Amino acid sequence: MKTRIIAVPCALLSLFIIGCLPSLHPFYTEDDVFFDEKLIGSFSDGKPESQKDETWQFAKADDNLYQLEISVAKGEPGRIEVVGELQGRLFKLGEHTCLDLAPDFDLLQDNFSGWYSTGFIAGHLIFKVHKIDENGLVMSAPEHDWIGKHLEKNPKALAHRKENERLALTAPTAELRKFFLKHESKIWAEPGKMIRQK
Repeated sequence: MKTRIIAVPCALLSLFIIGCLPSLHPFYTEDDVFFDEKLIGSFSDGKPESQKDETWQFAKADDNLYQLEISVAKGEPGRIEVVGELQGRLFKLGEHTCLDLAPDFDLLQDNFSGWYSTGFIAGHLIFKVHKIDENGLVMSAPEHDWIGKHLEKNPKALAHRKENERLALTAPTAELRKFFLKHESKIWAEPGKMIRQK
C-alpha cells in the first residue's frame, strides 16, 4: 500500500510559501521546544480590514504547543472562512528560533474516515522566525528551489522522495537539523511579515 504524505496545502500559507516542502519527520526534538507568549494572537498580511486575504490566529493548546487557525476572506467583504487548523511548536535550531507546523492529525481523521484516512501522515513544515513582537511576526520559509536543485545534484545529501514533481523530505529529525544548519546561509527564502491585529 502506498502511503501519502499530507502537508499543509500551499494556499493556506501563501504569505510565505511558493512551493510546499513537507517533511515526514518533525524538525524539532522535545529538548529544543519552548513556549513564547508573544506568539499568541492574530496576525494578517497587513491589508485593510476589508481586503485581508489571510489571517493566522495562534492560541495556547498545551505547555509547549500552539493551535493555529488559518482563515481567508471569501467573496463579499466580511465573509471569512476557516481553511486550516494546525499544531505549532517553537524550537531552537542552533542559534535560530524556528516554527514547526503540522496538520492536527485528529482533525484529518475526523474529516476523512474509513480506509481513506489510513494512508494519511501529517507532514511537517518549518519556518525560521526572525522576530515576534507587538507589531507582528517575521518569518522565512525554506528556499524550495535551492533545496530541490541541491538534492538533484547531491541525492544522498538528505533522504527525500519526489513524486508527481512534488518533493518531500523523508530524513529523520537529526539529519534534517544537521542539513538545515549546514546550509543555513542558503536554505532560507526572503522573510515575510505579518501584522499583529489589535
